[in-house]
Amino acid sequence: MNMKKMTAAVLSVLMLTGMTACGGKEAGSSAAPAQSTAAADGKKTPAESLSFSYVTDKGVEIPISAPSDPIVEQLGTPVKSFEAPSCAFSGTSYTYNYTGFTLETYPDNNVNKVYAVTVTGSQPIKEGLKIGDSAESVKEVCGVPSRSSDAFIMYQSGDTALQFFLSGDKVSSIVYTLMV
Repeated sequence: MNMKKMTAAVLSVLMLTGMTACGGKEAGSSAAPAQSTAAADGKKTPAESLSFSYVTDKGVEIPISAPSDPIVEQLGTPVKSFEAPSCAFSGTSYTYNYTGFTLETYPDNNVNKVYAVTVTGSQPIKEGLKIGDSAESVKEVCGVPSRSSDAFIMYQSGDTALQFFLSGDKVSSIVYTLMV
């Protein structure tokens, strides 16, 4: 991957994750367009094929914007966690690192909600895609993207997005996120 593409991918991830926290402290051992419409060429659209929520290997579903405390309780003790004052919201944001994924929260009227889930392991998401798959495979499975570049492929439904970050032609990261 050339330096421009790598820099763009890193900046995209930092922009997404940096919106929830401005700095903070580790707890314990501390550790992302327009709504889709039918495609003119007849290919399926994201609204027809994607769930926009992550399901762990233990079967715990993590929808974006859902209250996070019950989900964190179901998931159990994270490998690492981090808390910080939120930059985009009023209150404290939390990041929980689990084996295979990271869960980020945001405060909303005294309720912590799921802001983003970043897949870090090799387990496939509901659609069968995983880190290491080709960009072409993503488009074959998910349909026409809401946005794409050499660095990412994004599908958006309302204020929720499923993003596939690329390193060359391969998926390097999968992120479910709230678009703020």
